[in-house]
Amino acid sequence: MTIKNNSLAGFGAIVATVITLAAATPLRAETVSQPVSYSDLDLSTDAGVATLKSRVSRAADRICGRTGNVPTVASARCRAKAIEGAKADMAMAVAKSDLRFAAR
Repeated sequence: MTIKNNSLAGFGAIVATVITLAAATPLRAETVSQPVSYSDLDLSTDAGVATLKSRVSRAADRICGRTGNVPTVASARCRAKAIEGAKADMAMAVAKSDLRFAAR
C-alpha cells in the first residue's frame, strides 16, 4: 500500500494494492491498485475515519472482484490483504490530520 499526497492540489489518496496470483502460474501474478480519495474528509472525526474505512472496503471489493453477498474464498483473502495493507496508510493519514488539527 502506498499513500499519495499532493499538497499543491490538496489531494489525498490511499492506494489499495493487492497482488493477485493467477490460478496455477505464479509467473502471471499481477499487481492491482485502486486509489481512494480522502481529501474531502475530516479525519479528526470518527465520522471521517468511518467514511475512509468504508471507501477502502469498497475499493478492496472492486480490486478483488466481489460479486453478490457471499464472496469466494479467494476474493475474501484478497479483500483482507487489501484492507490490511491499507491500514498503515490510513493511520498515517489520520495522524497527519490530527497534527494539522492540533496546529490550528
